[in-house]
Amino acid sequence: MRSQGMFLWVALQIQSLCIMKTDDAIRQALADLPKDLSETFSRILLRSEASGKPYQRLILELVTVAHRPLTMEELREALSVVPGDAVWKRARLFNDVFSTLTCCGSLIVVDEEELTVRLVQHSVKQFLLSGFKDSTNIAFTIDRAKRNMI
Repeated sequence: MRSQGMFLWVALQIQSLCIMKTDDAIRQALADLPKDLSETFSRILLRSEASGKPYQRLILELVTVAHRPLTMEELREALSVVPGDAVWKRARLFNDVFSTLTCCGSLIVVDEEELTVRLVQHSVKQFLLSGFKDSTNIAFTIDRAKRNMI
């Protein structure tokens, strides 16, 4: 079995297969399963990016460096901040932050009871901080993520 004891790998593959639209797409996906979690995370982020490219990196940075799970309202407000703009505008708040989170695929989890946001597992944080580069070829770093949190 390709999971090599990684239940998260299996769960993410099942989620990935469930979003396929045709039997042929499912067969193709099964023939080309990612070999490890890093490849799985990369594919999820690349596939999900289209639904919110401008926000994917920022959401991942904010959630990664937060010392505790962010509330949905905290994340909503953080996403409305424009760096360098000293005037915060309420009109920049997202109307539906839940739909915005789809740009992170299944790597972000919302606790629906507490309305908090976190990474699906600590291994996602390790993956991001180990040199992951998004489609703009910019490395994900803890320093950059912390600057966005301030």
